[in-house]
Amino acid sequence: MKDHKFIQFLKSDRKVCVKIGILALGILIVCVEARTANTQTQQVAQLRGEMEQISTDLANAIAAHPVPQSLEKFTKAISIQKYELTGISVYQGTPQAIINDAIYKVGDKIDDYRVAEIQDNTVVLKNDISSELRQLFLYSDPVLIYLSKR
Repeated sequence: MKDHKFIQFLKSDRKVCVKIGILALGILIVCVEARTANTQTQQVAQLRGEMEQISTDLANAIAAHPVPQSLEKFTKAISIQKYELTGISVYQGTPQAIINDAIYKVGDKIDDYRVAEIQDNTVVLKNDISSELRQLFLYSDPVLIYLSKR
């Protein structure tokens, strides 16, 4: 049985044979990557769908269980505020603190708090309503402050 002309050509030139083999391998890799990308796209879509379902379920659960009116006056609007002290300086003899990217001096107001004290690496905030004191530290994680606004 005689070989096909293409097979005879491949047998006669090894360089062409190697190039065709590399090309075939490249095509195979592209196919595998495309299949993997398709699988990943499907997995991401599935996760998005699950997240949307969880979000919907949570919103429905919150809507189905409102705050009782007896507690409403105590919990009008509770929010969580983060205050991050990122710098302290003295300008013309007055200590200043950088809190949440804004500059404050002693006596300045931040939400329901006033800056009570500025020291070398700490700032003390005093709540105008409850007189609660909070201390912020320079170069530490932000302090969570729970505020109740009426």
